[in-house]
Amino acid sequence: SSNYHASSTPLSFQFDRIFSPHSGQAEIYSDLEPMVLGALDGYNITIMAYGQTGSGKTHTMLGSYSKVHCECRESLDNASTPNDNADDDVDKNVTNVPTTMGEAGILLRACQQFFDVTELRKNRYQDSFSMTVVEVIGERMYDLLEGTPTAEEIGETQGSDVLYHLPSQTDTSPNPGSSSSSRHLPEKDSKGVSGSNDRKINKNQPFPHSKLEIRTNYDGDTVVQGLTSVPITSLDGVCQLWAECISHRNRRLDQMGVDIKEHESSVHVFTTINIISTNVGTGVGTVGKLQCVDLASSDLIRRSNSGGGCKDVDSSDSTTSQPLHNSLITKELAQPPLPSPLMHDGSSLMDLRTLGSSMDWKLANKSLSTLGEVVNARCQFSQSVPYRNSTLTHLLRDCLEGDAKVLLMLCVNTDADDIHQTASALRFASRMKRVVIGKATEHTVSLA
Repeated sequence: SSNYHASSTPLSFQFDRIFSPHSGQAEIYSDLEPMVLGALDGYNITIMAYGQTGSGKTHTMLGSYSKVHCECRESLDNASTPNDNADDDVDKNVTNVPTTMGEAGILLRACQQFFDVTELRKNRYQDSFSMTVVEVIGERMYDLLEGTPTAEEIGETQGSDVLYHLPSQTDTSPNPGSSSSSRHLPEKDSKGVSGSNDRKINKNQPFPHSKLEIRTNYDGDTVVQGLTSVPITSLDGVCQLWAECISHRNRRLDQMGVDIKEHESSVHVFTTINIISTNVGTGVGTVGKLQCVDLASSDLIRRSNSGGGCKDVDSSDSTTSQPLHNSLITKELAQPPLPSPLMHDGSSLMDLRTLGSSMDWKLANKSLSTLGEVVNARCQFSQSVPYRNSTLTHLLRDCLEGDAKVLLMLCVNTDADDIHQTASALRFASRMKRVVIGKATEHTVSLA
């Protein structure tokens, strides 16, 4: 352990909300609820979880889906039957998530509330939901729904309505801000499926999978061509899908001889709920989505030429900018407990400002380093933002460049042994908060 000057200025960070280690899943979701429900009104909502291994990212985003799967039928049976005549006065800000959901995370609670609101307003709106799950490891993408029983039965292939827009290696487009909210829906074939189901299958893998490609659709949105989309109608169905995803993925990893826990700490998982809501009277609808991103662990490794110290991505960034429209939340503790200024081994003192500095440490995950570079460029209003330097940042471009509501869940450990990791994560989140994005718009479409 290192020692720190007693006279050092304590590290301080500002966030929109701080949760203690004792905060429950219901408390966290209640704070996010108004933002999440915006997806039903045609907004693009993105929630990201960032933090080191074991800090609670997956627990916060997903929670215990297997337990919810067992309990949700009983929970729904015990729930009161909604009054169909009262759907004109639906208050979407009232939490309708069953109290028996226990440790269910943000994604599952959001899905349950989407289905509750759909039931309450079914006389006025027709809502449809679909889910995609893509896993990013290194620069490769894997469709976690592909090959699952449910996807084989009712899955569709998305991404046919794309413009093959291939920008330069480093995108130089400035922040577009808010723009027109009119959107295009893909034309459907005679089976009601968007585009062709023909896929490029890589048969050289132990578990053959489709080739996924990042493309831009007619509205300028980033889409993953070839990704499986599965319609969802209930929380039980969502939990079943997750169980199938994890089971199928674990069998693939086992056959490849890959350690599952090590794999989980090094991958980014994008779960997207796409929503189309249509007013049955006017034929005008909205197209929104909720995207939950469980980022890989932000673990640090010491630089080979360092003699001691700490790391983030860029601890000395002093650029100032306007407050972000994003919100940030820390899952555990905003400021880590500081070690005693005197150590039993008499080691030399260290300035607190060096905690988490990039001089001596670096992120083990290269794509997270690229994300840090993108965030730094956005904070500095750079004309050249390296979105295409990694698959992760390419997929996150839409939510970092306007027309979206974005929130970062920062998950940190309270153990003093993790003080470098914690300081690094806090510095990243502090810079993320300074990213200025455009005003989110409601995406409307005429289905009449």
